[in-house]
Amino acid sequence: MAALDARRRGGFLFFIFLNAASSALTAVHPLEVFPISLRATGAGFATAMSRVGAAVVTFLPPMGLDRFGVEFVLLVGAGVLAVGGPVSQVLAPETTDLDLAKAARTARGPVNG
Repeated sequence: MAALDARRRGGFLFFIFLNAASSALTAVHPLEVFPISLRATGAGFATAMSRVGAAVVTFLPPMGLDRFGVEFVLLVGAGVLAVGGPVSQVLAPETTDLDLAKAARTARGPVNG
């Protein structure tokens, strides 16, 4: 029983680590990639979507715990993060060593005309 509890704690700590690592996409990254004229809107939209996700996660895990158990709920959470990480890596532009103006231009893509 103690080994199972340790495994659950380890899974939960791993889930917390992945969740904390992904929060940069809603807190920092929108401020770097949106042009100044849209920065507040972009950051607000990202924050709003994170709140929607938080509201959904408030209700779904308890229902999953009742029906399927702790391991299933943690695996689903880890699976969502495992898919979200690579998708974010591919779709989100890299902003390292770019000033805000250049990062915003990079995020918009090439300007036509």
